[in-house]
Amino acid sequence: MSEDSLVNLDDALDELYGCAPSEFVSRRRELMRSARAAGSPELAVDISRARKPTQVAWLLNQWIRRSPTDLDPLFTVADELREAQRRSSAELLRELSIRRREVVQTALDHLRSFATEIGTGMTATVEREAVQTLRAAIGDEQVAELLRRGRLVTAMEYSGFGPAGLVALADSAPPVERVTAEGSSDAGDDENSTAARESEIDAARALLDRYSAEVRSATVELDSTQRSVDDAERTAADLEDRVARMRAELARAEQEQRFAQRAAETAQSRRDEAATALESASDARSRAQQRLDELRLDDLSGDADRD
Repeated sequence: MSEDSLVNLDDALDELYGCAPSEFVSRRRELMRSARAAGSPELAVDISRARKPTQVAWLLNQWIRRSPTDLDPLFTVADELREAQRRSSAELLRELSIRRREVVQTALDHLRSFATEIGTGMTATVEREAVQTLRAAIGDEQVAELLRRGRLVTAMEYSGFGPAGLVALADSAPPVERVTAEGSSDAGDDENSTAARESEIDAARALLDRYSAEVRSATVELDSTQRSVDDAERTAADLEDRVARMRAELARAEQEQRFAQRAAETAQSRRDEAATALESASDARSRAQQRLDELRLDDLSGDADRD
């Protein structure tokens, strides 16, 4: 998309998250400048807020843009998980948990092939973050939408209690009271086991709450620093425009200065010629005056002789 064809934020974001990482910042600046030139300062501000994607986010964005159907099985499992959650079907959730692992692994295999095809290596960290993001897309519809449109900014990790959380902590079948050969009940043991399980779940939830709070705090800090980056980049873009204008003015002034210099040199040459002509005329006048004086003197001498 050329600068002249810039229509709206949606078009701008599609282009930004489809370009190479090395081109992101410069292209964002060009789109901001184009929006301002088109009389849309609000659009320029919105474009300036677009964050450069991390390595794994960029790789996932390019993969889904190239092969959008590769993630159809993953999105299908996500829909089925949400339905199983509404039905509170523990058995179906356990089945879908297995399918979730399979579709995530298949998607990862496709991603590896794509990375090899475009000559981009995948480190262990990139693979881990890719898996976390794919799982997050199953559990969170907003993440799924970002992935589907190829607009991820960074790796995502699901930490809620939606479908993915329920699959990870699939409910066990309710304890069945067993009777021993002596006719005694094992309900007490089952109650102890249930209590221990509930304590374990409570501890896991407490740990999850702690890390969720840390995530929220880190997100706030990231947003704050991103705003600082955006402000700095907008200032840099404005100054770049100002420098460009001043350079254009300087170029015009230098051109005018060259014209004036040539005019001055021409005037100086004409002045020198006039000075030379003046000197010649002055010399000729002096000689003429001298000749006149001599003639007058001769006339006076002749008159004296005749007397």
